[in-house]
Amino acid sequence: MKTVGIEVNYNIPWELETDYCHHGIPLSNGVFGALVWFKDGMIMLTINRADYWDHRGGTVLQEDCTYENLKRLLEQGDFVSASRLYAPVLLNGKEKRPTRLPMGRYEIKLKPGVQIDSAVLNLYDGQASIVCLVNGQKQLVKTTLLIDRPVLLLTGVADLIDQVTAKPAYDFPKVQSYYDDFGIPAHERIEQIDGIGWVQELPADPACAVLADRSAGMLTIAADYGSTAALAKQAVKYQLEALRSVGCSDAIAQTKNHWNRLWAQTADIALPDHDIVKMYYLGIYRMLGSSMPGQLAPTLQGPWAEEFRLPPWSCDYHFNINVQECLWPAYGANLLSSLQPLFGMIDSWKPTLAANAKRFVGIDDGYMLGHSTDDKGRPIGGMWTGTIDQANTSWLAQLMWQYYR
Repeated sequence: MKTVGIEVNYNIPWELETDYCHHGIPLSNGVFGALVWFKDGMIMLTINRADYWDHRGGTVLQEDCTYENLKRLLEQGDFVSASRLYAPVLLNGKEKRPTRLPMGRYEIKLKPGVQIDSAVLNLYDGQASIVCLVNGQKQLVKTTLLIDRPVLLLTGVADLIDQVTAKPAYDFPKVQSYYDDFGIPAHERIEQIDGIGWVQELPADPACAVLADRSAGMLTIAADYGSTAALAKQAVKYQLEALRSVGCSDAIAQTKNHWNRLWAQTADIALPDHDIVKMYYLGIYRMLGSSMPGQLAPTLQGPWAEEFRLPPWSCDYHFNINVQECLWPAYGANLLSSLQPLFGMIDSWKPTLAANAKRFVGIDDGYMLGHSTDDKGRPIGGMWTGTIDQANTSWLAQLMWQYYR
């Protein structure tokens, strides 16, 4: 830990009276995310992946969608014709937009007599600690989201568990309604001797399997993909088997070391207002969790999408300063590597962005970035005026210029 004359408390106590996932302790490796929360004496684990998408739908830019045509229609007051330059994709008679998907949650019911006493987020190690009382004696449960694999690990909990319940997103009415509207089938449950989970097939994207395993004296939850349901189940089982071969202790140590190195390069602050100091460190932690160096660029909710509904605004990339705001702290905090996931993603979009500029303003040497896009740079839809928000490209260019400086 740094010794630069500033004493930092990296441990943040967490409220136990939580009602839903947004109150949870956030854990992340930049792709796989978990929210650890508490309800009715249970440990609740809401999980998601930042790359879990239904990519179908969006907005189709018409051939006559040019600056000159749009300007002419707006000057004439013909807003209806202007909006028709941006045609939404319809599916089953309804507008279909690309969206991140909810994944689900696990509910851990503890044995009679076991009580949750306290919970702490340790920023420095990227772990959550839960203290349980067992007949008046304290027992520590450590929750770690491994840095190099899509696995959530709970140690010290095996002998406290009465029941583990898997609740895939399709179990929640709002999600089921969306799935039914747009042809997403119900999940297939996975039940085996020591494990429980589900696999969700998607119409145009890889299937995703989630599995919780209790065979090694701990609770391990993994989520992975496959081109078919069978291959997704194989992939998630492989993740758990690979962890056993590496060893949980080594995997946890590697995770802690990764977070320790990030904090070692992070700028510290000292202020008389302790709440602002805590806000700074928790904000840096969340920025790292949603834009981990070497991983994915941050969507609106990062990897922490809720399980009970479709995430608002598709949990997409909002370039009308939302993405930029998430990353502003990287400059002052000496964490410029957190910007690289975004810049790498934008670089891969250059052909799309050049085509946008060619179509809209007729130039061959420019880029035009939309307001609201999926992870392929394609317009989400829903608000045609945002599709041409010309400030998006400038705001992103400013980030790059500041990085260069």
